[in-house]
Amino acid sequence: VVGYDPIEGRFNYIELFNWKPAEDEHEFRGRGSSHLLENKIAVMKGIDRRNLGAVYDDLMLRARLLRRLVKLKVYDYLKVWKLVKQAYNIGVEKLLTLIEEGERPWESD
Repeated sequence: VVGYDPIEGRFNYIELFNWKPAEDEHEFRGRGSSHLLENKIAVMKGIDRRNLGAVYDDLMLRARLLRRLVKLKVYDYLKVWKLVKQAYNIGVEKLLTLIEEGERPWESD
């Protein structure tokens, strides 16, 4: 939300997500325009302002991991929670690589 127009009686906003009905999926269109990602999360993660694209790359990597889990039908809360903890410990990219190489870390102890 960018602001509110009292004359028109409506909010002004930047559309960050767009639904593509032909593919039945949502498309992220907010690269470069997210206050939260750029001014809060990037700062929290120590990402330099000159490299703000990294925060969007990280978001896309996490989305890719979630899409892979959906494709593999990993829906159980405890299994997903186990993977979230593992992603925190070893990194999202490494976890995704393990899964793409055929490992099933949600099945191990």
